[in-house]
Amino acid sequence: MDLQKISNLITPVLIDNGYTLVDIIAFQRDTSKVLDLRLERKDLAPLTLEDCQKASRTISAVLDVEDAVNEKYILEVGSAGINRPLKTQQDFKRFIGKQIKIETLELVEDRRRFKGELLDANEMIKIKTEDGIFEIAFDNVEKAKLNVEI
Repeated sequence: MDLQKISNLITPVLIDNGYTLVDIIAFQRDTSKVLDLRLERKDLAPLTLEDCQKASRTISAVLDVEDAVNEKYILEVGSAGINRPLKTQQDFKRFIGKQIKIETLELVEDRRRFKGELLDANEMIKIKTEDGIFEIAFDNVEKAKLNVEI
């Protein structure tokens, strides 16, 4: 599955319907391919079951018309969740002041994992951890997500 192609096809339709694509993942579950999409509402209200159903119907229609997936698959649409991934610089900017977790591709001061408060996200990601303040380049981020503890 070409996830970039799928993202490019569905993003404008999702935006028109009031949603933002946060994450897209394809994986194998038993003998089935799964296309898993994580969304949030543009107004930032909680994503409801009805939202997921509406988005799923819309996405299915677009993917079918465009013949974007040339294999059998299961489409799953859900909320980005409380510990949503941070994918773009805009995501990081939106959550300044929040607790996050980051894993880097390359070592930053002899470590790859950081957990703490997001201080800045302009030129570099600045995170305050128990061990001090670290700056991480956006292109060095392997994974990042909010770290909301309940």
